[in-house]
Amino acid sequence: MDENSRDIALEQRIDAYINGELSEEEAKELWVELLKQPENISRLQTEIDLARMYRQDKSLLNRYWKWFASAAAVILLIISINVLMSDHVNPIKTWTESSIDVVSNMASAEVTRSSETMLNPADSLLNAGFKAAVSGDLENAGQIFQRVADDFANTSAASKAHLNLGILQYNSGDYASSIESFNKAISQAQGDSLIMEQSYWYKSNALVNSDLFKEARDAVEKSYQYGRIYKNQSLKLLKRLDYELGNIDYDNFEKQMQESE
Repeated sequence: MDENSRDIALEQRIDAYINGELSEEEAKELWVELLKQPENISRLQTEIDLARMYRQDKSLLNRYWKWFASAAAVILLIISINVLMSDHVNPIKTWTESSIDVVSNMASAEVTRSSETMLNPADSLLNAGFKAAVSGDLENAGQIFQRVADDFANTSAASKAHLNLGILQYNSGDYASSIESFNKAISQAQGDSLIMEQSYWYKSNALVNSDLFKEARDAVEKSYQYGRIYKNQSLKLLKRLDYELGNIDYDNFEKQMQESE
């Protein structure tokens, strides 16, 4: 079928729609075709412009007035869809942490308040790195955390050091390195559910920002399962990822998000 025959077929379908000769299902199929092929709207505009050049021909003007009405309906439909989408389904990356607050989220050594408390070397370094990070000396903090991770591998201190490294890397926009660090924190967490939850949550955020949505869904589901601090945030991101992956439809999305409040 050549270009002209396609134009004629499309014109016939639009005329039939305007005249009320299409079934509801046929009308829906027509709108889908127009929306999927924006060049059809340009064709409509061209036809309208031609009609304006021959306004003295009333029969032609009447014919192209139907084209104009149809084009206006298509444009209105596109605007309506864009408004609905912008109101209810924001870009997925807006559902992630823009940055992770180091004071509230970095791990440090657990210290009992006592004059007799003595920190082991790993915990002392961990706290020194935490202090450097809070003070804004991020380069030094990263070096200290890396030293803890290297010198005290497979300990709880190393797990916390990897978590903190991941936070620094995430905040710098190095999502690939942060994912690796969060994975190491998870592998060395030794049953620490808080470290696991934090690491899975931050990892899911880094994966979303890396456009790895399937992997992000797996990670955020783990975060939701641990569910102490980030349970609500995890549920919201989980549902948003399901929408992105096509696991839920738009009509149900807003309701499901409200149910997770």
